[in-house]
Amino acid sequence: MGTLNCWNWKNCGRYPGGPKVNEFGVCPATTETQADGFLNGRAAGRGCAYVAGTFCGGKIQGSAQDKTHDCIKCDYYKALKSEFGSALSAIQFNKYLNKPNKKITKKNQRWVAASKSARQTMIAAKANYNK
Repeated sequence: MGTLNCWNWKNCGRYPGGPKVNEFGVCPATTETQADGFLNGRAAGRGCAYVAGTFCGGKIQGSAQDKTHDCIKCDYYKALKSEFGSALSAIQFNKYLNKPNKKITKKNQRWVAASKSARQTMIAAKANYNK
C-alpha cells in the first residue's frame, strides 16, 4: 500500500485543492491534522473510518460509531487491516490523537497547513450559508 491515504485509494477528489471540493466540499479526514502520521498517513488518511462526516459510497457518513458497519466492508479498510492489524482500531486512533508532543514530519507540514486553511475556508463558507 505504501503511502496511500484514503483519498488516493478512493480517488475521491475531496482533498484540499482537489477537483471535487467545489461540488462536495473538503473531506474531514483530510483536515483532521491531529491525526497526521497515524499509521504513516497524512491527516486522517489512514484513520478515515474513525472520522465523522467522511463522504463514502456516494453519501456523507454519520458519526464514527454509525459508520463502523460500512467501513469494515470497505476495500481500503480491509487493505489497512491486512497491513497494520490491531494497530488499526478506534482505540489506537484515539490514543494517537491524544498523544502529547507529536511531531509532524517536514513532508507533511505543507499538507497540514493546506488542510487547516481548507478547514477554515469550509467553516467560513458554512457560517455565511447559515446567515
